[in-house]
Amino acid sequence: MATKEPHAIIFLLDCCREYWLPKIGRSGDQSVVGLHEMKAPSETIIAFACAAGATTSDESSESENGIFTKYLLKHITTPGIDIDIILRRVAKDVAQETRSKQEPFRVSSIREENVCVVPG
Repeated sequence: MATKEPHAIIFLLDCCREYWLPKIGRSGDQSVVGLHEMKAPSETIIAFACAAGATTSDESSESENGIFTKYLLKHITTPGIDIDIILRRVAKDVAQETRSKQEPFRVSSIREENVCVVPG
């Protein structure tokens, strides 16, 4: 992807749920919990539904999506707003709905200002 020299690379991941190793099953302490730490390549932003070592709840007032995606869909189409501002708004709404039990996390190496998903 980076070889195409895009203005920015944006990864948005709502995948921080508890999972089980296939050969071990769902018993005891065999589950692997949460997100592992990641680093963003140059001019990249990676946004996660929760912080490293944490998991998200599957509970949402909307059954189709998790809470992170619910608020991402609410804010992502706002014209002329920088992606960092959008992600801060998403994080605020998620934390408010979950009473801070879920805190979205992002890693960014974007140096430019006004990286807008929808032009204004």
